[in-house]
Amino acid sequence: MLMYNRGEFDRLITIKSVTETSDDYGDSVAVEATLTTRWAKKVYSAAGTENKEADRESPIMPVAWVFDYVSTLSEEMIITDRDGQDYVIINIQDIDRQRYQKAHCEQRR
Repeated sequence: MLMYNRGEFDRLITIKSVTETSDDYGDSVAVEATLTTRWAKKVYSAAGTENKEADRESPIMPVAWVFDYVSTLSEEMIITDRDGQDYVIINIQDIDRQRYQKAHCEQRR
């Protein structure tokens, strides 16, 4: 049984769903809707990767967020921290019989 100290959950995050819709001109527009807000623990991965984008290498640092269980959480959602930085959810891990969840993410650019 993996237990977390409540004092470790020191970051306020917002979990959002993202849907695509069309505007008046038929263009695709992403619309974000807040699902919930949680106190979470931010866990940095020891290994990062590099992404080649337009002949420029940019580091990608994997990050994980641990928080109380959210039954409707999915990989199509994003997490926004208090500073307004968005993280794309890559993988979700249930911990301790659905007491906690760990969302493995990459920082959104």
